[in-house]
Amino acid sequence: MTQSLTFQNYRAPYGLAEEFSMTLGGSKLVCVIGPNGSGKSTLLRSLCGLLKPTTGDILLNDISLSTLSPHTRSRQLAFLPQSPPLSNLWKVKEVISQGLTPYQHDPKRLIEANAALEVLYDQLKLKHLSERMVSQLSGGERRRVLIGRTLAQQTPITLLDEPLASLDWSHQEELMRVFKSLTRERKTLIILTIHELNLASLYADELIIISQGKLVGRGDPHSIFDEHSIRSAFKALPLLTKHPTLKSPVKLPHGPVTT
Repeated sequence: MTQSLTFQNYRAPYGLAEEFSMTLGGSKLVCVIGPNGSGKSTLLRSLCGLLKPTTGDILLNDISLSTLSPHTRSRQLAFLPQSPPLSNLWKVKEVISQGLTPYQHDPKRLIEANAALEVLYDQLKLKHLSERMVSQLSGGERRRVLIGRTLAQQTPITLLDEPLASLDWSHQEELMRVFKSLTRERKTLIILTIHELNLASLYADELIIISQGKLVGRGDPHSIFDEHSIRSAFKALPLLTKHPTLKSPVKLPHGPVTT
């Protein structure tokens, strides 16, 4: 079944300056980009139902999120905020297993989810850390563990708020490849906020550009990543070039916009 999230004449209590009406769905990787304070996190918090709208609604497969129980929602949506709490007293494997909580009363589904953890450990390169305490991890390792816990839920829709923060460039690219492959293998919708414009242009199936709480543009990277969109959102001139081996555009900061 194709999963979808729909903004239905939605206005957030803060962070978004206009009413939103759009549907995000399908098995794809959607990247939300924009400057700091533009409303990216508010967008994700709205999509997972953490913010009560001032007007309109958020629909999950045509059903209002507000009518779904927390348990039902946890089996449909997984959300990783920017700074979730993480106790130093846990082992890595204990943190990852927390992602299986929605299936504790569904033995068959729990067995399937547990079996999938081995693949997830390999994808995120966490196997050698499984017995380590969280207190012994670097910032980047903690981030990958949190991503692992979120992906362990195996939900049809996954929302990730700046999942690449604290990661070196090689791990950032590895994770983008993992996210992309999961949309194909699990037939899932993954929506994430990201500041790495080059990685967004290389891996996203769809981009959403927002600035000052307003939608600047939406579409595939080839059609939406242009000088006008980048200047409108970031108030800086981009240096646009082509990837040497791929067709995707690459964006580099070039200088401030002058009037």
